[in-house]
Amino acid sequence: MAPSLVGRVDVRLSSAALTALAAITPLSALIGESRAVELILQHQNKLAGPSAILGAAQRPELEPQVSLILDDGYDPALDGRVWQVVTPCEGTSFTMSAASIVRGTYNFTGAEAWLDWTLSAEGQAISRKADPFLVPSHRTVAVPAREVDQVDRFLNGQPLADAIGAAAQARLKSRLESAHGQFTKE
Repeated sequence: MAPSLVGRVDVRLSSAALTALAAITPLSALIGESRAVELILQHQNKLAGPSAILGAAQRPELEPQVSLILDDGYDPALDGRVWQVVTPCEGTSFTMSAASIVRGTYNFTGAEAWLDWTLSAEGQAISRKADPFLVPSHRTVAVPAREVDQVDRFLNGQPLADAIGAAAQARLKSRLESAHGQFTKE
């Protein structure tokens, strides 16, 4: 995790989304902030490698949704789900504002900090080291048509607007369009 984000991104589990690397920080709600940061630092060297990331099934209409499993003892074969590697990318970060709803309030500062870091040179450098992507994190990797459709439906959907507000939805769309014009349809 980027040192600039430690202590700034305080995201808790919500019904809105469980996102890939964004799911690291909700650990603070489960095991405490100091232990969560310890785990983040312990596992950060694995983020560009074969990290165990699980597709979440709770909200199929918001796919692709993913969660990062930090427990090295977890066997992904036990639950029969399909696993794949992803890295920090807009495909996970655009749901950050939705995941940032903390007991009925918003944590836009944390959401924006994560999104800004994801789009930074540091975040993108991690992205370029790993493959495959659930949703690519930079322009040099093609976005599968299925993912474009899902991202488009999510970004323009009323559930997102209801969850985070129209202004935050517009900001996320704007950031994505400036980084990846292909993420939303003309």
